[in-house]
Amino acid sequence: MCQCNLSFFFHIFRQSENIKKSKPEYTQSFVAKEIGVARTTYTAYENGTKMPPIDTLSNIAKLLMFQ
Repeated sequence: MCQCNLSFFFHIFRQSENIKKSKPEYTQSFVAKEIGVARTTYTAYENGTKMPPIDTLSNIAKLLMFQ
């Protein structure tokens, strides 16, 4: 994964906590279902133990309204 994708990845997950606080319905289960992955997979993305493919990262960004 190129450096630009890593920067984007870390930016999204740093900001996702703030977004999820303002939108309590955005649980890990909800986000996982919306982007088409298992909740455990999404949890691994948030914890940094697994890197999402760029298309999944893009879906997360769209869901969380990053433009």
